[in-house]
Amino acid sequence: MSLQDPMLSTSRQLVAASRNSPTLKRGSEGGGVQLLQAALIDLGYRMPSSTRKTGRPDGKYGQETVDVVAKFQKKNGLKSDGITGRDTISRLDRKLVKKSASRPQRASRSMAPHRVSHGYRLGHQDPKVPMDPKRPHGDIPKTIRGYLIWRALRNHTWGGGGSIGRVFGPDAAKTMRHYLDNTGADFKVRFPNLVSENREVRNGYRDSIDNAQKFIEQLPAGNHNITSLACATFRAADNPNWALAVGGLNAWGKGKAIVKENGEQRSYELYFEFQFKDRYNFDKGKGYGVFPLPDAIPPFDIPLMEGEVRVAANELEVRDTLLLRLHEEGRAKEFVTYGSFTKHLSWQHGKVIPWDMCNPMRQ
Repeated sequence: MSLQDPMLSTSRQLVAASRNSPTLKRGSEGGGVQLLQAALIDLGYRMPSSTRKTGRPDGKYGQETVDVVAKFQKKNGLKSDGITGRDTISRLDRKLVKKSASRPQRASRSMAPHRVSHGYRLGHQDPKVPMDPKRPHGDIPKTIRGYLIWRALRNHTWGGGGSIGRVFGPDAAKTMRHYLDNTGADFKVRFPNLVSENREVRNGYRDSIDNAQKFIEQLPAGNHNITSLACATFRAADNPNWALAVGGLNAWGKGKAIVKENGEQRSYELYFEFQFKDRYNFDKGKGYGVFPLPDAIPPFDIPLMEGEVRVAANELEVRDTLLLRLHEEGRAKEFVTYGSFTKHLSWQHGKVIPWDMCNPMRQ
């Protein structure tokens, strides 16, 4: 049986109990017992004795835990013996997954149209990153005009600047130049700058930290590796530099959490790493802006390419269709963009982590 609830499925003690090897019963102790108690409380069962000392489950399988498990078993048509094994954990897992699916998701603080991963789990393996499939490269005949456009764009991105750099920004020029270099090699971008300069990405980053904080505050004392359940997808549409440099991106959080208890006080540290990965490619339809062309591209004597929009005799509008055409002709090549940064965060239980501590541009 494979557990689906993220809290249950990442506890070795509970996974072992779900196979009856061994079960949890009176006298058992540990993080798995604490998560079992927290799950029962989440489902509405009161456990005042087990939470009396710190207000949180104590991780000790005493008489109260035996009684509450037996009550859960009886309510769900299971053998009411107070022992947590395969059937009890399986039913508990289904109940938690059903309850989680029925919870309303809170809106992003910006109400921007990004898809946020609301959950974290224990572990260090990155979530699956959804990326566009690779497009065929060099599968259509090359044209003279394609070469002239490619050469002009390279001239306008020299050294991460040129007209592309002036019109759009330095990061747009650098990634465009890498695309035109036709290597297909992965390319690292300035991710802290990307997050800081795009409202939607910045708010999603803050949401990711808030969700990590909520998850960590449910964990027992000790060291824990955590990672996002899934990626969040963003659009860097409010900044021309990043709209052309990255466009969309898939991001996730992970890190090492340290949970400390001192009497009734709980404090936390998190070495939080925010990462992204996406394919630098182009679809048909979007336009990015106009930039000047040299006289080397005749306006009339060579037929226009698909996606080429001439604004004036010496100006060209940069559009997705045109840039995709260069890939299809084999003059430019798609590649994977990526980036990450790490922040050291610390806070007391229930307190808001200040933005100054999260700020990706703050050393």
